[in-house]
Amino acid sequence: MNKLDKYQLEAVKCNKNVLLIAAAGSGKTFTIINKILYLIKMGINPQKILVLSFTNKSVNDLKEKINSNVDIYTFHKLAISILKYNNISFNIVPTDYLEYIINEYFYSLNNEYIINKILKTYKYYSYYDFLNSSYYIELSKLIKRFINLYKTNNKSIDDLKRYYYKDSLFITLVINITALYNQELRSTNMLDFNDMIISSTIPNIEYLN
Repeated sequence: MNKLDKYQLEAVKCNKNVLLIAAAGSGKTFTIINKILYLIKMGINPQKILVLSFTNKSVNDLKEKINSNVDIYTFHKLAISILKYNNISFNIVPTDYLEYIINEYFYSLNNEYIINKILKTYKYYSYYDFLNSSYYIELSKLIKRFINLYKTNNKSIDDLKRYYYKDSLFITLVINITALYNQELRSTNMLDFNDMIISSTIPNIEYLN
């Protein structure tokens, strides 16, 4: 049976905030489990302990190893739980919905100025040829990644307009697609994973209610 080394034991018994930084397989999860068991042993009510992890796999692993009445969630499951507790109804957006909106935007685009700017930037004569190129695939992936990262940091379209060069083709596309995406989410009462986490904070819950 594994035993805690002196550094792990120090982390387990510390009554202040602790940041564990270590390589994969070095015992971080093992230390966290022992920290939780130590708190319970010291008289802390298991229902007062909250454990958050990034994946369902790690959550299930922790539940199996702790085997106590401790709340263990992914960040998104906790957000869903908070929203439901506050009687906020919503639908969860399909995982590929942003990708669908991006394609919908480009394939229905009829703004000649933006189309010409795209063709000039990527050196194509035909917009149809551009849409069937590897450049379009890479651009759509980059836009999706950018929007997700920006939403993760709770930034808005106004932030985009404020911080970025307004004549940038990329930012123009991002702003237009983000506006379309947000409009579609609102019209169908859907939240994506970023929205769930942001909306579940106390000020936003008060606003939603």
